[in-house]
Amino acid sequence: MGSEKDPVRQGGLDGLCGLYAVINACNNLNINIGHAGRVKLFELGICYLDEKNVLKNTLVSGMGITHVKGFVRVFKNYLAEEYGVNLISKTVTADAGNINGLWTRLSKFMEDHDDVAVLGLTGMHDHWTCVVNISDATLQLCDSDGLRRINKSYCTCGNLYGELKHILDANEVLALWVEQ
Repeated sequence: MGSEKDPVRQGGLDGLCGLYAVINACNNLNINIGHAGRVKLFELGICYLDEKNVLKNTLVSGMGITHVKGFVRVFKNYLAEEYGVNLISKTVTADAGNINGLWTRLSKFMEDHDDVAVLGLTGMHDHWTCVVNISDATLQLCDSDGLRRINKSYCTCGNLYGELKHILDANEVLALWVEQ
């Protein structure tokens, strides 16, 4: 027998990171949704993809901002009905070619609203993640793939070069917060 191979991890072959990022975002807001609530959000997300006739394609190829925003709309209704909160989302727009501008704008949103963000990454990862905290130097993540933090010094809003590893698209940053 050959050497033991690394196991394929649950979720490692599908393109549902955007769904998990929005669920992780909701789980990190000031709502006690618990396990049953997270399962319901997952179910609602899968139903949304199925109703849009993109479930198979999404499982294989991943998703863009349109479906991430679709999850937020569906989850907004559920959270209002079940938990009496209003889920609010806003695209964190900034100069698309300027990591400093995007970082500053995201910091301001998170400080003003006590919120989290869903962030699309390309470069080293083609992935959606949830930002739970931001400092001048790092993004702290709650991530379905086990990422814990991203250092600003490795990020760009443009092309990769040198030590840069992550591309952040200003159009794929959604701040989320709740109001009672």
